[in-house]
Amino acid sequence: MAQGNAEFFAKKREWSLVKDALLRCYLAPYFMKILCTGRPLIYVDCFAGKGKFDDGNSGSPIIALETFQEVLQKSTVQPQKKSIEAYFVELDYPDELKKNLEPYHKHDPSLKIFVNPGNYEEQILRILHGKKGMNLFLYLDPYGVKHLDLEFLGSFSSNSGNRKFRSTEFLLNFNSHGFLRVACQFLKIDFPNEVSWEYLTEYDNSLDIPQNKTEKMLNRVAGGDYWKDMVRHYYDENKRFYDLEEDFTQEYCKQLRKYYSYVLNIPIRVKESHSPKYRMIYATNHPDGAVLMADNIYKRKGEMHEMQLRGQQILFGLDYDNHNIKEVVKNYLLTVNKLQRLNLVKANFFNIYGVFCNSSEFSNMCKTLEKNGDLEVIRNPATTESGKSSIFWAEKESEGRTIELRWKN
Repeated sequence: MAQGNAEFFAKKREWSLVKDALLRCYLAPYFMKILCTGRPLIYVDCFAGKGKFDDGNSGSPIIALETFQEVLQKSTVQPQKKSIEAYFVELDYPDELKKNLEPYHKHDPSLKIFVNPGNYEEQILRILHGKKGMNLFLYLDPYGVKHLDLEFLGSFSSNSGNRKFRSTEFLLNFNSHGFLRVACQFLKIDFPNEVSWEYLTEYDNSLDIPQNKTEKMLNRVAGGDYWKDMVRHYYDENKRFYDLEEDFTQEYCKQLRKYYSYVLNIPIRVKESHSPKYRMIYATNHPDGAVLMADNIYKRKGEMHEMQLRGQQILFGLDYDNHNIKEVVKNYLLTVNKLQRLNLVKANFFNIYGVFCNSSEFSNMCKTLEKNGDLEVIRNPATTESGKSSIFWAEKESEGRTIELRWKN
């Protein structure tokens, strides 16, 4: 959160706790898997902020560093194969950030920490120059949207021809309402009073952009000019703004899928608004990463629902409503007519339908379909040490335990 007013850092807001949980609970298992590859990890927090809020709560840099240190201590990977470079890019508060990160520099020699003052696009190119074969993770949590460039984010993916990195993933806090607020201002469209812009978007310096540069900025952020027809259509047809926000986000994710195979959209909303406060968007080319994040999202949904019952304001919006989950899964599996790895099947499912079950529940539904004779399932190893047929439904590729399945015609 680099760009914005200093008031943001006075106190951590409730919805920031959701972002923290998503980041922390994904980074731990993700980093554990990355260590096993024997390849270094480059972690870049592109809008790092001060590292700590004035009320003492940790920001994303400290959350990441504490998570990395915990995993390094627990890992049984040989020390020479442990390597992580953590970069924290900050334009407005680099001195405060350096001071807050000082205690973390001497914990583990495998973890190297750098603070890079400046603009994230310039700094990230410097950081990654000449580095090959590493795993790359980007965390982006900007004020507003004007500093985002969809094509730039896509340029790090191997799907766009970039073969420098072994893997690339990112987690983005996308202010969809902030984008649409600027879009409506540019198009001179005024949606009804159902939209509380200030409540949903908070401070957004995207509104500071001169009118003659706004369209170019919005096209760069969105990855095209599709937003113009979309906003006009919803306004002309007198459709709900919240439906516009949902469809715009889906189209934005579709544009990201030109670069990344799996893009999960995670809506987080404030109760009174009945619309997402913001969207957390995750992108990867690796099916295991997509499944790992899907489970993380689903768990966070349950926790946020409990918070809601306790009178808290925050909850996740649902990606998929009012459908029989078993029928949705079955109809999807009907399309799997060639043998595919189980995690690939799961990742594609979450990519298409969103996260309204976790991977274990998905496997249990597959188990029932196998018993009914609808699914062909091939397990490796096919038998246990005692010679009985294998019945496991959890893949452990590191141990050579895999599952392939397809729908029987």
